[in-house]
Amino acid sequence: MKYPIYINIGVFIITTLMTSIYLQNNFLLFTGDYIRVVASFLTPEEMAQLIQTSKKICLFFTEKKVHRKPIALAVLHTRIELENREVSYKEYQVFRRAEIQFLETAKLSYLKIRHLDLWKSPLTDTELQEFAVRCPDLRSLNLASCAQITVTSLSLLRAFPDLHSLNLSCCRLDRVENGIPYSGIQRIPLLDKLSYLNLAHCIIYNGDLRHITQLPNLEELDLYFCRMGPRVRDSGLEGLSRAPNLKKLDLQCCEKITDIGLMHLARIVNLQSLSLAECPQITNQGLAYLAEAVNLRDLNLYNCPKIGDEGILHLHALKNLRKLNARETQVTNNVLKHLSKLNIDTFTTSGNKKYKGI
Repeated sequence: MKYPIYINIGVFIITTLMTSIYLQNNFLLFTGDYIRVVASFLTPEEMAQLIQTSKKICLFFTEKKVHRKPIALAVLHTRIELENREVSYKEYQVFRRAEIQFLETAKLSYLKIRHLDLWKSPLTDTELQEFAVRCPDLRSLNLASCAQITVTSLSLLRAFPDLHSLNLSCCRLDRVENGIPYSGIQRIPLLDKLSYLNLAHCIIYNGDLRHITQLPNLEELDLYFCRMGPRVRDSGLEGLSRAPNLKKLDLQCCEKITDIGLMHLARIVNLQSLSLAECPQITNQGLAYLAEAVNLRDLNLYNCPKIGDEGILHLHALKNLRKLNARETQVTNNVLKHLSKLNIDTFTTSGNKKYKGI
């Protein structure tokens, strides 16, 4: 019968430890390198199975008061490995169980985890509070589709002053207070270092976008398929015009945006990438307004049915434009000769035809 490699390795480690103790050597010095090498080849799940497999053997060391140390060393190495890459919810839970069992007092010890991916996990507000205590150095946090977190979780984000990236897509943060709909987005702390914010599929109400623009270093904002409240249409985009460092904005499937909204977007001084894909109310006149966004490099007009050649001709002032997607629009190949005056690298038209180096 063949055993999994981690069981064979576990037996080897335990045998080495027993030999070391029998020879009355310093077993941590003797076996530390073995454990570090083995731990580097195991996933957290395999490490947990190794711990379970070797638990009975480790009890052999009870009388010598060293039975926890070799496994604790392996757990510590796993901890270091987790601190140097993106960690998932499942990996953290496996590590946490092993940590509590073998490191005893390390239940809420400091962790230098930088990147945490909790996508679609059963995370609760209480668990997020634990991360707030343990992982103050967090750089990126993915809470997408975490159905159990509430508005309360947003206030906990203050514990991550170095957070650069935050994904709240598909989170139900809206609620009603005193009969007034409230999205909770205004609870997002104004973190100085936050540069990426994903609110795709969230509900946006009055004041939310104005609050977001107060993030001093926000560079990328994803509002894909955001369901805007009944009174938040183009007027909400006016707040975005005050975002000093916003470079990339995704408004795909925001169906309530009209040409007036593009007038506001054109005032975002550092805007370089804009997706208006599947925004059916935008017309050629809107592109005339957008021509004032002189730093624009990437424009996506996919499936904007009211855009035609006239609208594309308005973009001649965008000297920095490098990528233009006009698939599923009324745009024809007749505009190619006009676009040749620009330095566009990629131009995509209906039929998925790509023209490079126009």
